[in-house]
Amino acid sequence: MSSVSEIEEAISQLPDEDRWKLLSRFEDAMWEKWDHQIEADQKSGKLDALVGEAEAEIYGNKTKSLNELLDD
Repeated sequence: MSSVSEIEEAISQLPDEDRWKLLSRFEDAMWEKWDHQIEADQKSGKLDALVGEAEAEIYGNKTKSLNELLDD
């Protein structure tokens, strides 16, 4: 396996168009990994406390509308 510095060097030698394609693919892969982690956390119950807090704020009318937040 190549070292990070070798990979960086190889990437720096790519034409701009290819670098943008690589960036897009890498970004897509990272977001997909993030999505899988969120799904796993949700299934395991790790997010239950956060969901409970959010629901309590919603039902307690302690939230602001998006327009209020944007105006602040």
